[in-house]
Amino acid sequence: MIEFNDNDDEFDALEVTIRLGGGLFIDGYLFPNGTLRYGLSQISVLLGYESKYYSQVVRRRPKKLKALQSKGFTGGQLTARVKRLTGGITRAKTFDFDDFCLIVEFEAVNVKNPKAIALLTASFREFLRSRTLEAFGIPDDTLELKQFKFWESFQEREAAWIEDRQDLDDLWLPGDEMYFPYFVDWQDECESKYFEQKAEYLLSQ
Repeated sequence: MIEFNDNDDEFDALEVTIRLGGGLFIDGYLFPNGTLRYGLSQISVLLGYESKYYSQVVRRRPKKLKALQSKGFTGGQLTARVKRLTGGITRAKTFDFDDFCLIVEFEAVNVKNPKAIALLTASFREFLRSRTLEAFGIPDDTLELKQFKFWESFQEREAAWIEDRQDLDDLWLPGDEMYFPYFVDWQDECESKYFEQKAEYLLSQ
C-alpha cells in the first residue's frame, strides 16, 4: 500500500529523466505503489508551452479543461517528493500515465499542435520498427540509435506541420498565445543537442 505523507496528495517518489532524443526529455516519477507519473512542468514545455501552462489549465481554464475531460482526462495531480543525494527535498506536481498520453493526443488532434503531432509520429515509428524487428527475431536498436532516429523523425514532422500552419493564431485556443514559446529559440537549443548526439553515435560505429 502507498503511504501518505502529511498532505494527502504528496508522496515520496523516485525521479528519472527520460531522454527521447536530441533536446527532448520528460521527467518521470515512480511512486511507492508502482504508479508511473510525469511532471506537469516538463509536459507543458515538451508541448511548446510555458512551464506552468498545464497547471493553469486545471485551475483557471475551464473551457480547455472541459474539452479534455470529455476525452477522459481526470486532471488528478499528485506531488512527488524527491530526496536529493546532496540533501534536501524537491517537489513536483505530476499527472498519471493515461492523462499524459491523453494530453498529447488532444494537443495533436484538437489543437493541431506541431510538437504533439511530431511526438506521436516519432513514437509510433519507434514502436513499429521495434515490433517488426522483434517479429523477425532481429535484435532491437540500441537506446542511442532509438534516440537518434526519434529526433530525426520529430524534426521532420514538426517542420512539415509548422509549414502547414501559416497562421498559428487561427488554431490556438483562446489564451494559448500567452504561453506559446518562440519556436526559433527552442529549435536552436534542441538542434545543438541533436548534433552532439549525432556525433557521438557516428563515432561509436
